[in-house]
Amino acid sequence: HPAERVRRVLDEAGPVLLIIEPGAVPPVTDVPALVLDEDAWAGPPLPPGGPEPYDVAHVIHTSGSTGTPKGVLVTHAGVAALTSSLVDGVALDAGSRVLQLGPPTFDISVGELCLAFGSGGTLVLPPSGPLVGEDLGAVLTERRISCAFVPPSVLATVPAGPHPWLRALVVGAEACPPDLVARWAVGGRRFHNAYGPTESTVVATLSGPLDAGPTVPPIGSPVAGTTAYVLDERLRPVPAGAGGELYLAGAALARGYLGRAALTAGRFVADPYGPPGSRMYRTGDLVHRDDSGITYYLGRGDEQVKLRGLRIEPGEIAAALVEHPTVVRAVAVVRHDRGTAQLVAYVVPAPGTETDEDALLLHAAERLPAAMVPAAVVVLDALPLSSHGKLDRSALPAPAERTGDTVRLPGSAREEILCGLFAELLDVGQAGADDDFFRLGGDSIMAIQLAARARAAGLVLSPHDVFTVRTPARLAVLARTPDSEGPAEEDTGTGRLPLTPVMHWWREQVTDTSAFTQSMLFPLAPGTGLAAIEAAVAALAERHTALRMRLLRDDDTGWEFDVPVAGAPAGARAVRLAVPADTDLHARATELARTATLRPEDGEMVRALWLDPGPGRPGALVLTVHHLAVDGFSWRVLGQELASALDPRPGHDADAAPASASFTRWSRLLSQEAGLRTDELPWWERQLADPAARLTDGGQPVGHRETYTFELGAELTRSVLVALPAAFNCRPDAVMLTALTAAAVRRRGTGTALLVHLEGHGREVISTEVDVSATVGWFTTQYPVRLDIGAAAVEPGGRPGEALMCVKEQLRAVPSGGLGWGLLRHLHPETGPALAALPTPDVRFNYLGRFTATDAAGGRLLDLGPDAVPLAHTLEVDVLAREENGEPLLEASFSYPSGAFTQDEVRALAGAWSQALGVLADHCGADHGGAVHTPSDFPLVDLTGDQLELLAQDMDFGDLDGFGPAQDDDEEGERR
Repeated sequence: HPAERVRRVLDEAGPVLLIIEPGAVPPVTDVPALVLDEDAWAGPPLPPGGPEPYDVAHVIHTSGSTGTPKGVLVTHAGVAALTSSLVDGVALDAGSRVLQLGPPTFDISVGELCLAFGSGGTLVLPPSGPLVGEDLGAVLTERRISCAFVPPSVLATVPAGPHPWLRALVVGAEACPPDLVARWAVGGRRFHNAYGPTESTVVATLSGPLDAGPTVPPIGSPVAGTTAYVLDERLRPVPAGAGGELYLAGAALARGYLGRAALTAGRFVADPYGPPGSRMYRTGDLVHRDDSGITYYLGRGDEQVKLRGLRIEPGEIAAALVEHPTVVRAVAVVRHDRGTAQLVAYVVPAPGTETDEDALLLHAAERLPAAMVPAAVVVLDALPLSSHGKLDRSALPAPAERTGDTVRLPGSAREEILCGLFAELLDVGQAGADDDFFRLGGDSIMAIQLAARARAAGLVLSPHDVFTVRTPARLAVLARTPDSEGPAEEDTGTGRLPLTPVMHWWREQVTDTSAFTQSMLFPLAPGTGLAAIEAAVAALAERHTALRMRLLRDDDTGWEFDVPVAGAPAGARAVRLAVPADTDLHARATELARTATLRPEDGEMVRALWLDPGPGRPGALVLTVHHLAVDGFSWRVLGQELASALDPRPGHDADAAPASASFTRWSRLLSQEAGLRTDELPWWERQLADPAARLTDGGQPVGHRETYTFELGAELTRSVLVALPAAFNCRPDAVMLTALTAAAVRRRGTGTALLVHLEGHGREVISTEVDVSATVGWFTTQYPVRLDIGAAAVEPGGRPGEALMCVKEQLRAVPSGGLGWGLLRHLHPETGPALAALPTPDVRFNYLGRFTATDAAGGRLLDLGPDAVPLAHTLEVDVLAREENGEPLLEASFSYPSGAFTQDEVRALAGAWSQALGVLADHCGADHGGAVHTPSDFPLVDLTGDQLELLAQDMDFGDLDGFGPAQDDDEEGERR
């Protein structure tokens, strides 16, 4: 807020003390200031006792129609009522993580405090700067937010996504469109619409959990401590369905306005329906109720408006403009000429003066909050009046569009692109190189759109960049391009390429190369023809070099691949297979996939089979790819591109996807990188120095594959995926591996450690010039880790939390996501033999994450049977979070060779793992002091666990939440 507005607020509030942060510049005032440093906390304790319920808890200043902000006196009773109603209404608990999105000067920040502290949960402070669009979506996911209070216009900018931790959303401060409910009220997530002025302590009415529907959602029913009346002009109740003005009464009502007795008397009037002496507040809002008493918002009954969630009195803006010596009269209105709301001011100049728009905007910016500064100022000889002498708003002209004579034309290609995007997005006809985005009518939502359109035009900008520099000229300087770090190496993807580490591992395991395939089933719309399918599959092979690889086998000189120039390989032509109309397409596809073979030596890496049940019927496409060319994340890329290529609507083209580095370039980069990772060798040798950490004493597994598959249950799943990671700031796989280590130690009867092979997605950032985010190939990394839970037992009466912290720290200590192990083991001629001679883990663990059908554009991976992939370990544990009724459910598979264990032994081991997970979950549910931190949570300082424990006695680490590395990546499994 400008210094002048702060001064006015302080003059009216009359505080006896200002509390400021160290380093902050106090406002110019006679009020003494206390710097909140260590000395400030060293004073004597507060005297016993506390405030009375109707004492003032705080003062929030809102926009005032006279030009002076009015301070609302909110009571402790109101805050208490707000807390109980929000916590109960939104169903929060001690595990909730509430985002502090509202600024402290906005009353919704009080509601966020009540949500968090009233439930015993955690208040999460966001990063500084505008928080909208992808940035807000990232915060919701990365900070594991379970509840947020978001204005609808801000929520509309956030891309749709799973947001697995987000259990509840509350919207308010402006009208909520029905499509927003449809987008966000999914997967069991509670979606509430709230309404309330500051004068009734933030929230006066709250809807129940909303479902998608075609109508505008209601604002609900009165919350605890609030009584709501819908009255006509004579203060008589109106019947159900009829419109009236909303009046609010009850314990949540504010005491009035600070030092404004006349204004208080005009808005807080006698309540004819309450006890003697009670009052009610005239909201000025028009509403109606249905037969069940649910309230619906109709609009404002006075001139007060809301713009992007903020309540604005146009009179305050006009009053600020009239203070300028060149203005004698002013009015401010919200216009929608350009498809979005913008604030426009109209002024009448003083006789004999010239009024300058830029000078007036600067004058307003010095006196008003940024949200109340007009986007444009229009100078008029006189304000238009109606026949009754009142302002004729309909006669106010729209702001004039700029012309080439009044703007600076772009002086570079970048400026020309950005000026064109400004004009197109803001609908201003022409934008100059020095035009301010927000003065032309832009807002935070449009800043997101500008960044997206600029990116599509080849200029990389963020919404924050738009907020910071604002003009095409400055944005042109700030913008990056994909090749901004220098000319990129030509990446044709053709020629010879070496095997990657995981391919070397595969070569050591198999003799028959033809059966190592994966297949996915894709639905086809009726009318899809053979030519379209063949063209789509050929386009995939042309785009992705891994689908064109040919295996060159030479047992003397080694194996490698060759990638020919783009052209349809042997398997890219689709084959039509007619099937009866009543065929179970999934069952038939599974049967065919289990017998499918491909010949990589002949360049046959992909094959497409069209199951055609006849004209007018939906068919299916079985896409089979050799595993050498695909992994879980690659299937998502292929699925999305295939769906786009087969979409009959215009404008859908698989080639329109962003460019990504070829798999050929990636494999060559790995070979170069191997020589740079030798400093990791001692770390990997330490992991394998203890053969006693193996699960068994046996050698290579023998016998056919047996698999025991089971589910964990919804409650335990939530603990493993959400509660425990939130409590210990770790990933779900750390929880699962802690339990697996405990189960293995119990079965073995000795030691405290387990040697385990882990899998990673492998798409690590080696070079900023090589982006493989949309590259198809087999990127999986495999690496050994010795996990030691120490003396902390994961059993009733033990110290399971300490065990989890140990495993979390050991996993975070793995260098470069495990990539270096494969490079040194398979690609380095000197370190390879040394690592090959060490003991290897006999347990493999793989958390596949959440991979739903929508991740691959409707495709479904087909089960190829128990012997499709050879067993390389005595025990292989695969865990998948699949969706059931919109909720994740963990499914675990323990696979083993029949000669290594009996079925009862594996069931007992799986039961011990489940039991250990339950013990961890019970520990998390108990009161252990909130979120637990470990040294790796603070990578910028060098701390031991003991030092961290000492610090925790004197400070709240919740203030530092988010300063450590992001820990939860649900996409990690699906990339493998």
